[in-house]
Amino acid sequence: HPLPVQQAALPAASPTPQPSATPAPQFPQSRPIDQKLPVKVRSARLRYEQSRKLTVFYGGVTVTHDTSTLLARELRSADQGANAEASGGVLVRDAQRQFTAEAGRLRYGNALQEGILDDGVHMVTVGPYGRPVTITGQSGGYQGLSRSAWVDGSVWVHRDGLSVSAQRAEIEDGGAELRLLRQVDVRLDSNHAQADAAELRRDGQSLELSGSVRARFVPAALKQAAAQPWRNHCTTK
Repeated sequence: HPLPVQQAALPAASPTPQPSATPAPQFPQSRPIDQKLPVKVRSARLRYEQSRKLTVFYGGVTVTHDTSTLLARELRSADQGANAEASGGVLVRDAQRQFTAEAGRLRYGNALQEGILDDGVHMVTVGPYGRPVTITGQSGGYQGLSRSAWVDGSVWVHRDGLSVSAQRAEIEDGGAELRLLRQVDVRLDSNHAQADAAELRRDGQSLELSGSVRARFVPAALKQAAAQPWRNHCTTK
């Protein structure tokens, strides 16, 4: 008698892959500042001008408040550093709020929480999903230590492969909103667009252009062919 044929067991169906959940947006700039902490100033030297009741700190100045730090060559203050003007290689940074600003001069108030930047500005903050955004220009300022900020004059914005030039950049809501105004020029790889204004949306994944938009887009296939010309050849038999 022939042996019974045994059917092989079918493999178990593979589970359908599930897309990973979009991470919740983070806004470290919105972390509250502890108003109870004192402003501390350190420097190599200082002098006091009695007639103006002004203290001048100079020689490696360091100002700290909460988790914020200011570095400069000189600091002039009439109230022990709570409000002051810093000059010479100014650097303001806060690692917890992920905010950095560099300039030639800074006039700050309210214990470093707000300031006006001059003589060249280089500002780095983060978007909703932790991507660094770099903004440079001629002047600018911030409120709430980057809860809102702006940069004016020959502005450049860089994020990942996106590069935008404009005359003004505005950051609102702790980095959730980024607006570019006047003479906006956008470049992303080989793609190029111009507009009167642009807005980086809250989700951080798209850029909306408005007002006299002119755009040039290079298809992915054409872009790849241009990048690898040695693959464009004909074969004959």
